[in-house]
Amino acid sequence: MNPNTKAKVFVSYSHLDQKFRSELDIQLTILQNKGYLEWWSDQRLIPGDEWENGILDSLKKSDIILLLISSYFLASSFCWTVELAEAIKRHDAGTARVVPIYVRECIPEETPIEKLHGIPPKDKPISRWKDRHEAWSSVAKGIQKAVEEWRK
Repeated sequence: MNPNTKAKVFVSYSHLDQKFRSELDIQLTILQNKGYLEWWSDQRLIPGDEWENGILDSLKKSDIILLLISSYFLASSFCWTVELAEAIKRHDAGTARVVPIYVRECIPEETPIEKLHGIPPKDKPISRWKDRHEAWSSVAKGIQKAVEEWRK
């Protein structure tokens, strides 16, 4: 693979975690501007789009799938049965890298997420960091590393 190829990144999240997704958007935009990736979340849907088809299409075309993990995410029927199921299926098939990003305290044990290494560590989600900029910088470095590995 060309070492300059941009990874297609999909962001899966509960709408109750909108503020965390907005903070992640900044980091993804920085990585996009540096040439690492192109990213998509449902916020890119425009009026008249069929939202479920748009989400599934982008999810199936992605190289890296970011999951913003919280109790809200784990309780969301759509996140759980559609987005997470497809992400894990693609991860198991080796067609996508799935990266959990722990944003709030939750219990990911006994879920398909528990087998995946997340950022930051699940015992210190973004919401527990005193300096959120430091937390998001750590996440951005992890995503950049995942893209570099994907490029190999």
